[in-house]
Amino acid sequence: MSIESPRSAVKSSASRPKSHVLVTGGAGFIGSHLVMRLLADGKSVVVIDDLSTGSLDNLQAVKSNPRLRVIVSTVSGCAELSELAATAESVYHLAAAVGVELVVNSPIHTLQTNLHETEVLLDAAVAPAGADIALGRQTLGGAVHDCKISGAPVRDPGDLDGDAIAAVAVRLVLP
Repeated sequence: MSIESPRSAVKSSASRPKSHVLVTGGAGFIGSHLVMRLLADGKSVVVIDDLSTGSLDNLQAVKSNPRLRVIVSTVSGCAELSELAATAESVYHLAAAVGVELVVNSPIHTLQTNLHETEVLLDAAVAPAGADIALGRQTLGGAVHDCKISGAPVRDPGDLDGDAIAAVAVRLVLP
């Protein structure tokens, strides 16, 4: 596992094959289990996580795996996001501002943060490397009918009555 800061050098993705799976929030409880499964399946995995609620301890079992790269950053603060999204075979977006206390005390801030980070990731996923962000928004708006968004609810293991959904893992698959 290599751990890097968000200021890593950005490289061109022109003519590069899809080489990895990108997992945001990969150091969280759910994300780390997904990362372990992807690595067990032989995938190379890049994790972006700011460790605000996740922990590198969750990745302890796979820390020596050479196919794992961890970037400690927010999604929006990751200098390599466009490159990573452009060269990813798939993207799992699990990064989120979470926690009962945070949501109760700052619900608007929590929603704005989560929506902004998701918007930045979607822009990077649909925009050609080096393209203007506005082009990414325009491309997403024009290509939604060609996109398939799939995801399954992930239940909170601490939820006693089984009614609450903790997160929905969304996989955006472009044509």
